[in-house]
Amino acid sequence: MTIGAILMAIILLLVNVTGISGMLGKASVSETAGASGTASVSDKASIPSFGGGTIEGPGFAMPEDAAKAYLMGLKAQDMGAMLSTFAIESYVDNYDFEVQIERLMMYQYNAEIRFPNTNDYARRMNIASRASQITGLIIYQYMKFNTPEALNNSKFVTIDPGTTSDFIKKFERDTKDYIFEDLEITGTQKPEDLCDVYLNKKNQEAIANHAKTFGADIEDVANVVITFEANGDDWIFCPQLVRYNGKWYMQMLQVNLANIMAFEHYNGGIIGIN
Repeated sequence: MTIGAILMAIILLLVNVTGISGMLGKASVSETAGASGTASVSDKASIPSFGGGTIEGPGFAMPEDAAKAYLMGLKAQDMGAMLSTFAIESYVDNYDFEVQIERLMMYQYNAEIRFPNTNDYARRMNIASRASQITGLIIYQYMKFNTPEALNNSKFVTIDPGTTSDFIKKFERDTKDYIFEDLEITGTQKPEDLCDVYLNKKNQEAIANHAKTFGADIEDVANVVITFEANGDDWIFCPQLVRYNGKWYMQMLQVNLANIMAFEHYNGGIIGIN
């Protein structure tokens, strides 16, 4: 059994029994909820854990708030907080399985949503698959910025006889300090100011076509740019967000804007700008 399959099985069990958000520890970004239940985020917040048997949190008033909440979870090294900023259950419930297959003209067994929501069991497996996918991307992001360079991009590393101890010591040394421990959000930018291709008609059509697969219109999708400081450097974070029922969630760490700017896949939408 692969690591991914094991991870998916564990998440499925947690979702089925109690809901993952309560099991992953205290989460999140300081938030204030209005009558709608959406959360708004301050730049220096600490996020509460969201219960109710769901992985995703209540959503946010603005797309930038969801992105900032993710960064606060990243700073706190809180997997539950980071996952709670994503559309998980809402994503599965709105996903258009038929559109995805038509878009690719094939069925992929390892797609982000693997089944039509035929029954509750299939839905829970889709939820587990979505959470597993996001968890894997968060792990890749951690490895990119907090482990030896030789391990980046998911490459296999061969170990010469007699050097295992040195390899482990270097691995432990590199993961001892956390690069985002002192992360401070400094502001936002418009995506078109960062990349003029973003507002190009064909690019906007590409966003709209992709959005159909997860049940959203173009006005319910946003790519944002959050600026922050960490480890003595300046950084930007460029995730894609989605709005369901008036609430904004993280859709993916790295999609349109980060990809057209040629971020490496394992960056998870983050890059240093020094």
